[in-house]
Amino acid sequence: MTPMKSSCAVQVELIAQRREARRLRALQEKASLQEERKKSAAVGSTIDDVRFSRMVELERRSMMESVESSSSDDDDVNATDVSTSAPRVAVMVRKRPLFDREATRGKQIDVITSLPRRGRLVVHEPKTTVDCSKRVESSVFEFDESFGEDATNDDVYDRAVAPLVRLCLTGAEEGANATCFAYGQTGSGKTHTMSACYEQTARDLAVGCEENGLSMKVSFYDIYGGKCYDLLSNRAPCQALEDARGRTKILGLQEVTALNADEVLSLVERGMRCRKTSRTDGNATSSRSHAVFQVTLKSKLPKEEGVKRTPARLALVDLAGSERGADRGKLVDQRIRQEGAEINKSLLALKECIRALSVGNGLNGGAGGGALAAEPSFVGEQRVPFRGSKLTQVLRDAFIGKNSRTVLLAHVSPGHGHAEHTLNTLRYAIRLKDGVDGNVQKPTPPKSAARPQSPGSPLMSADPVSSPSSGESGDEYTPSPRAVDPERVKEAMDAHVRAADAVGRAGECLMARHLELADVAEEERSLLCDATSRAARVTKGKGSIDILEHYDYCDALEELLERRTALEEGLKGAIEALRRAQADQMAASADLDWVEGRGDGDR
Repeated sequence: MTPMKSSCAVQVELIAQRREARRLRALQEKASLQEERKKSAAVGSTIDDVRFSRMVELERRSMMESVESSSSDDDDVNATDVSTSAPRVAVMVRKRPLFDREATRGKQIDVITSLPRRGRLVVHEPKTTVDCSKRVESSVFEFDESFGEDATNDDVYDRAVAPLVRLCLTGAEEGANATCFAYGQTGSGKTHTMSACYEQTARDLAVGCEENGLSMKVSFYDIYGGKCYDLLSNRAPCQALEDARGRTKILGLQEVTALNADEVLSLVERGMRCRKTSRTDGNATSSRSHAVFQVTLKSKLPKEEGVKRTPARLALVDLAGSERGADRGKLVDQRIRQEGAEINKSLLALKECIRALSVGNGLNGGAGGGALAAEPSFVGEQRVPFRGSKLTQVLRDAFIGKNSRTVLLAHVSPGHGHAEHTLNTLRYAIRLKDGVDGNVQKPTPPKSAARPQSPGSPLMSADPVSSPSSGESGDEYTPSPRAVDPERVKEAMDAHVRAADAVGRAGECLMARHLELADVAEEERSLLCDATSRAARVTKGKGSIDILEHYDYCDALEELLERRTALEEGLKGAIEALRRAQADQMAASADLDWVEGRGDGDR
């Protein structure tokens, strides 16, 4: 008779069986991963790469299934047409295909899923948990339109640019202002998209002008290093100035009258040949300037007495790609580094204008958002820093014009190595969409007393009658409106300008000292290379040791170390100076907000 096993022995056997089952599954999974790795086209791919690819595909499949199951109730979802819909700004996104060289040599994995029917884009970002296990985190973004890798240039043009062309053709006497921005990181396909849009826009405008009796004038310029250059006049410099009404005019810009589409395309080709490009690690032909292709439409009919006609204007803006210092590579020269800094500065200024407009609801048809204000830097009650860069200054009417329509066409790269860039681009675009939809809420004013002031401060004092009393603590506190003193506003604005100039000077000083330190490091590297080559010749018996050379080497090295120490101290002082200037600028900005009556909450 077989003795009965104890419950403890049974549990031990069950644990052993489960362990063996787990080991068998792990071996089977490893063999399957090895087989898939061998079949993979990527050179040098590892098992971790194959496992991550499986995780992305599983996440993408589940996302598609959930969308298909929920799409039965709303199959008739229509995309937004910017020419007829209420919002004056539409935000769209396009995903470029994954290149073969990225999949093979770069071992890149497509981590973006486009859902065109819903206008959504999903980013499957690789993550590592605290226990070093790999996982995928999906972020969903919803826009007015989403174009996947299968979308053609015709599809993008029909949904993004064609409505703007129709708006300009129908509103040629009403001052229609239509703008399409192509935004994204370098190498994401912006210039490819805009080049195709140039051709289709030229053909549609030529046909529309002939049917509606309009004349067409073309100008093409770019913004490089904070200055405007005419691409149709061999990069002749231009000046962007404001007239008495606050409208920006570009002096010296050539406008060429075009009679047909072929003439427009020849002008585009001439301008593209003059555009600034450079080679970086991220892109072999990286655009280093913001190109603005502009078409002005006017009626050929004689002007009637007492009737005001304002020409329509269509602008296609190919923005330079946003990039980090690591994307440019270590072997680029100082000029390319300065170009990248200027590009990021102008894009940041554009983002600040978008943020200010979204806070002030100037983009969604709110108060003051439909027409030009008396002060060019104000939309409604919100101050918008259009003068932060030349790009925002010349394109100000695209956001606050009376009859304007704007399309932001964001471009993203699908590889997992660009996931961080992609998320930044989509967050940049979604910020504009939030401002259009009016979803951004203003902070609630604090229920505290008025802001303390010094006797000589230009800040306005709050009305003491509007302060909540102790017996009314349960009621909502609503501060009474304060009168704005123009002289104090001007004083605060001057202080803000001086603080911004101080930040610019401190930044230039910091970069100059940093460059001097980099030059010393380069001299040290050259000195070390010379010493190493002499030592190698002596080792191979091709030379002899000279005691004087050793003395010279020590003296030169000691001098370089002293220079580096002094430069490091100066660099630390420059950093502290820039931080103090930034703090002063923030304080001046807060003072300006308070004087203008917006309080601390809006900032």
